[in-house]
Amino acid sequence: MAKRPKELLLAIGRRIRKIRESKGWTQSDLAERLGLSDYRLVSQFENGRRDIRVSTVARLSSALGTVPADLFPDASASGRGGIDEDLALLVREVSRYGTRERGRVRRVLRALVEGREG
Repeated sequence: MAKRPKELLLAIGRRIRKIRESKGWTQSDLAERLGLSDYRLVSQFENGRRDIRVSTVARLSSALGTVPADLFPDASASGRGGIDEDLALLVREVSRYGTRERGRVRRVLRALVEGREG
């Protein structure tokens, strides 16, 4: 198996950490959900110090309640008109809400945007 470029491993690791932290989980919490007895493997993934197999990406995304594509960097979010990574994660989370909750989020966002424009 070919090694992934260090930059890609670091980017995937940042995504794993961001999603994990957005859920309020520790590395130990994620390790437990992965069926691991030790958090250090999660730490190695998050810090780009360990290569990640495709099967591991699938397990990680499943444990995090997301899809594998969410763990890879998004070229459209390069900072030039793209959506900020934190905001993209929040949008993904909100998309899982029910209709009523999404409506509340929309109203809050509209009020924030309209208040800033005014």
